[in-house]
Amino acid sequence: MNENITFENAILRLEEIAKALEEGKLPLAKSVELYKEGMELSVFCNKEIEKARLTVEEFTSGAKTEE
Repeated sequence: MNENITFENAILRLEEIAKALEEGKLPLAKSVELYKEGMELSVFCNKEIEKARLTVEEFTSGAKTEE
């Protein structure tokens, strides 16, 4: 996976992979390769979402203590 990928690009690539796999026209080896790539992208996206959640949580808890 490209180390410089953004969350948005990862989501777009996941959509492409899902569409290709849903069509069911790929050879098995290519399907497995795309599945693996999709899982790696999914892990990346989940980590990015968790980082964003923690950032928002820190911000909101900091805002509450200022009140």
